[in-house]
Amino acid sequence: VVSSRVRAENLRRDGGHREAARLYDRYCDNADEAVEVLCEGGLYSDALEVSQSRKRVDLISNIMSSLKLESEQSLSLLVEKRELAEKLTARIVVVREKRSQVGTGFEDMDHSDLYSDTTSLTATSHTSSSSRRSAKSAKGRKKAEMKKYSLKEGSRYEYFAIQEAFKGIMTFVTQRSDMIRDMVNILLLQGLLEPAQKVVSAHRQMVEVVNRSVHVIWPPPTSDVVEQEGESEVEPVSYPPEKVKLAAVELMQFSGC
Repeated sequence: VVSSRVRAENLRRDGGHREAARLYDRYCDNADEAVEVLCEGGLYSDALEVSQSRKRVDLISNIMSSLKLESEQSLSLLVEKRELAEKLTARIVVVREKRSQVGTGFEDMDHSDLYSDTTSLTATSHTSSSSRRSAKSAKGRKKAEMKKYSLKEGSRYEYFAIQEAFKGIMTFVTQRSDMIRDMVNILLLQGLLEPAQKVVSAHRQMVEVVNRSVHVIWPPPTSDVVEQEGESEVEPVSYPPEKVKLAAVELMQFSGC
């Protein structure tokens, strides 16, 4: 039991929520911990299965409380990411227009002209290391990289930074789609139509913005080349994800709706 618990804790820490829950449930005889881990990983259908197999009505109540909170957080995140995607799309048009006016390449651009009155977009990143020295070194390198590839308006590599930030939004939507689909399904099964509709609507709007904007962020290569002269530094290149068209979660996907 002790070894199973240790392994479950390690899996939980590393994101292996389903396997960790299986160990808690079957080998540690701890349905409460299993359900908690599954909810933590957004695996609400699995959590309901555990509670139903154990005939624990109290756990179902806990799952629904967690699910409602998660639906509110997901709604907020989807709105936040959609607004950021819209800002990035609008901003890259401005930056691209400025670049097109400069025939000698991005090295010779007057970047101060790119600043505007709108709120600057920022990006954060986190690094970790096993030793204090390597942590300092990694942190220093990351800080220098983030400073170099800053989303700050008018920064040297803003164009590249915008594309990478947009790619991050696409990854976010892709990774959360299954969880949102599972969440909506359970909300509907429990008769909670309104929160389900709100999440589905926010997800659909997010996907629509991404699908509409992806070709603005990464236009055809022939229309997005800026000539560079001499031995100036080569501008970094950002490529779109392999899957550029995302699918929205729809209420009609669920039976009885």
